[in-house]
Amino acid sequence: MSYEYLCKEKKYFYRSVVCNVISSTELLEQFIRKWKVSLKSTSDTDTDSIEECLTGICESLSTICSHAIMVFEMIVKLFLKVIVAQFRKDYLRVIKKEKGLALRKKVVEKAGKNNTECVSIKVIKTDKSTTKQTSHFKLKAMVQSGKDFYSAYKKADLQLLLKAYETEMLGMSTKKDLGEKNA
Repeated sequence: MSYEYLCKEKKYFYRSVVCNVISSTELLEQFIRKWKVSLKSTSDTDTDSIEECLTGICESLSTICSHAIMVFEMIVKLFLKVIVAQFRKDYLRVIKKEKGLALRKKVVEKAGKNNTECVSIKVIKTDKSTTKQTSHFKLKAMVQSGKDFYSAYKKADLQLLLKAYETEMLGMSTKKDLGEKNA
């Protein structure tokens, strides 16, 4: 069983596998060898004729063979159901993994496009450029990115930024108000 065979057979996959395995004469021969059946001795009675003995032996052999083939087919079908179920489970796991990888890749690509570096207060304090121009431009880029840049900062940090830009705001102002004032 393989993915290629599954694509070829599609909805008749199980049926075709069962037919292939059941028609295998080698497997049937191995099964019959393992099938140990003892014939009852028919020479117990002296009154039976040779014809009746042979008829009895033939009938019992016929019954034994039909039972052996019936049991063989049942075993093969049950075994194949287990194999197909495991194959399906593995196949679905692979598909789920591929979908997860594709989704992860999309998320990473999307995050890379929208990713503007967040400028922390620590970075602003350690900025050695003249009048902290580097930090100013990074903050400006964050504001122009269109998303709520202030969500990356605490309220106290936003108040410090307002103070640095010489803008005052009430202490009761919300984080959103402070962020919009900084913008």
